[in-house]
Amino acid sequence: MNLHYRLTTPVIFTHRGASGFAPENAVASLLSDVFERLGRRLLINIELTNYNSPYDSLVKKTVCEIIRYGMQDNILFSSFYPFTLFKASRLLPEVPVALLVLKGEVGWWIRSLLTRWVIPSMIHPHYSDATQNYIQREHQQKSRVHGWAVNREQEMGFLKKNKVDGLITDEPILAVSLLEAG
Repeated sequence: MNLHYRLTTPVIFTHRGASGFAPENAVASLLSDVFERLGRRLLINIELTNYNSPYDSLVKKTVCEIIRYGMQDNILFSSFYPFTLFKASRLLPEVPVALLVLKGEVGWWIRSLLTRWVIPSMIHPHYSDATQNYIQREHQQKSRVHGWAVNREQEMGFLKKNKVDGLITDEPILAVSLLEAG
């Protein structure tokens, strides 16, 4: 799960990496704890990580917690798996979805729009694939672009130069200082 403060563009997400495998009921407990502690102060990016079991109840349980806490306006769903985003969009159409895209040639087929049937309002490519041409093409499709795994100043500068809408990082203080510097 990634959290970020509401900022003017660009948006900066913090990233903790994959948390590994957790019991199925741990998701609802974790979300309720986050919702109780943070309330509506943050926009919460929930990465739906049921990659090994895409037909499980993760999406439904997550949506139930979001509705129970009235957090629909403070949530963003992201996933590398388009079908999971499709399910989330069907259950909570008002919540934006962001397609995470693998790096390089592996993610090419998604970046090439062949599987963009989910029609996400945001896409999260690996920072090295977020070229100026790619970002312009996504903006023409009305999609926001947030690069992920951006932890070094050089990578952040690359995305800033290419006019990315946001980034996902383990170094939010560095990102804020660099992006606000002009």
